[in-house]
Order: sequence, then structure tokens, then C-alpha cells
Amino acid sequence: MTIDAGRLDSLFRRFMSDLGAALGAPLVVLGERLGLYRALEAAGPTGLTAAELAAATGINEDLLGEWLTNQAAAGYLEYDAQQRRFRLAPEYAAALVDAEALRTLRRAFLAVIEASGSLDRLERAYRTGQPVRWPEGRDPGPLLRPLLRYESLAAMTTEWVPALAGVDTRLRAGGAAAELGCGDGAITSVLAAAYPRSIVVGFDPDGRNVAEASARAGRPSNADFRIGSFTTFDMPEDPGRNGAPGARGGYDLVVSVDTYHAEPDPIAAAEAVRRRLRPDGVWMIVEPVAGPGPDEAVGPCGRLLTGAAATGCLPEWGVPPSRGALGARAGESRLRRAVTAGGFGRVRPAVETAWHLVLEARL
Repeated sequence: MTIDAGRLDSLFRRFMSDLGAALGAPLVVLGERLGLYRALEAAGPTGLTAAELAAATGINEDLLGEWLTNQAAAGYLEYDAQQRRFRLAPEYAAALVDAEALRTLRRAFLAVIEASGSLDRLERAYRTGQPVRWPEGRDPGPLLRPLLRYESLAAMTTEWVPALAGVDTRLRAGGAAAELGCGDGAITSVLAAAYPRSIVVGFDPDGRNVAEASARAGRPSNADFRIGSFTTFDMPEDPGRNGAPGARGGYDLVVSVDTYHAEPDPIAAAEAVRRRLRPDGVWMIVEPVAGPGPDEAVGPCGRLLTGAAATGCLPEWGVPPSRGALGARAGESRLRRAVTAGGFGRVRPAVETAWHLVLEARL
């Protein structure tokens, strides 16, 4: 067999890129924990040398020199070779310094660290097909979900809701919205803040998430959090806050972000959502853009999703997982079939990004 040296070299370059990315995960977490990104942001466009960053943070200069060089090699920092100064661009500071974004990124990078430290558990899952029992808070699958949600936080009320005909206007006037699988409540709170005359209720089957979301600092007064799932979420009895008409006639908008694909019976879930919508209500279904086939999983989104599934979701569920669940790479056609089978007459793609497909489902 003849070996193509060029293809072999390409493979080893990819290995180097992957290993460098894996080693970078703990360095990003360290940058957050040690306040390095914050110090670089405070320096503004002039940036900092390694010595100046060491003086500002009290961290060893030699170690900081390597950290800074790594961050520049990763493209997170800009480097001025003449002045030997490192700068954090304002756009990058929004992701690496902002409290909400940092919380999201930290959890995502920690997931990578946890996965690499869980090889024995993963090996057992692969050999036996039995579910992995992760230590509390260390399951790498759910920890990656906030990374996908980061885009949702930024685009939900500025791009995605306005892309649904009439919904933005209705919620501004006063209506009712629900988020299914709200997790820590960040998206529910963003919706409530953007539409203060509407009731916005976040539902999650995990009481710990509901408690965390309810205690969230700065939670808007029109946001509420309750235990509930796709098939059990209820209608608030509250007739409305700040002049809003309330939700007794159904919700104007139901939102599910990266959660519908995990429903064990997606048709029953769609039927339950349909019954809780107003006749002119909308279900916004936000799912990863990657499709189910290997040829549809090419690119950053597909790679992230398949990695999360192979190291977190599937080992956690055991094999086979719930046979009815669509899976994180459901793709538009499978999502459309399940939603229409649940009684929705109109389903269309409203927005597509590099990470997400936003579907609009109406009765």
C-alpha cells in the first residue's frame, strides 16, 4: 500500500490543532478564575505586556508569558510584536468578561475537562451499553448545552422573535410566553425583560433548576418559574401583570431551545404544546442546525454535537436511548414530521445561523 505523504501530513496537522484546542480548555477557565481577561479588558486598546499583567494580577510573569502566547495563538488575543503587548478586542471581551457569557463559557470548557477525565466511565459505557453514573454536576453532556444557548441569549429578542410574524408586536402589547426546559432561566429572563407587559413562564422538570432560576439576581418581576415538562406544563392562573391579559386563553409564544430533540415521545410533546397555544399562537423550536447523517455533521456545530453525544448524552442514557427521541442532530425534515404529526398545520424555517435552526410552528 502506497502512503500519500501529503494526506498523512494533513492528518498530523489536524491532530496538532485538536490537541492544542483540548489543552486550551483549562487555560480559558484559568483566565476567568485569575481575572486575566478582565485585566486585559481594563487595559483597553493599549493592551498589556506580560510584566504589566503580572503586576496587575499578582500572577507569576513567566507563567503569564506562556498563557498570553497561547491565547494569541488561539486567536483570542491580539499581539503587537513591536511593543510586545497583548490586547483583548472589545468584541471578544463581550464573551470573555461579561458575567453571563463567562458563566456559559466556563461551563462549556469545564465540560471538556470533565470528559477527558472520565475515560474509565466512558470505556465501561461503550463496552457494556449501560448508562454512566456521573458524579453530581460533572456530566459533560449538559455542561455543553449552555454554549449553544449563548447564541440564543444574544439573538432571542433582537432577531428570532421579530422573525415570527406578529409575535413581537403582540408580546409588546401584553401577552403570555412560556419556555420549555428553561434550565437556569436565562432565556426566560431575557424574554421577560424585553416584553415587560407580558407574562413569561419558564418550565423545567428539574426542581433544582427552577429554584436556581427563581433565585436569579435581577430576575424581572414578570418572569415566573415552575416545575413542568413538555407534556405537563400548565397555564398560569395570574390574569396578567402590568396590564397584560394573562394566559388563560393559551400562550402567544412557546419557546424550546435545544430541548425538544430529547423528548421521548416528540409527537405527544408537540400535541401538548398545541393544546396550550392560543389559536394564533406560535411555537418557536430552536434546534442545532446539523442534520442526522454523517455528511450533515461536517463543520464546527456538527463536531461539537457529535462530541457531546459520544462523551455525554448517549453514555448517560445508555444504549439504546429512548427510541422515540429525535436526537440533537434531528435535522429540519425529521423535526417537521414530528411537529406536523402533533397537529401543527404550518411549519417553516424562520432563521438559520451557523449553530441553530429556528422553526416557526403554527396551528
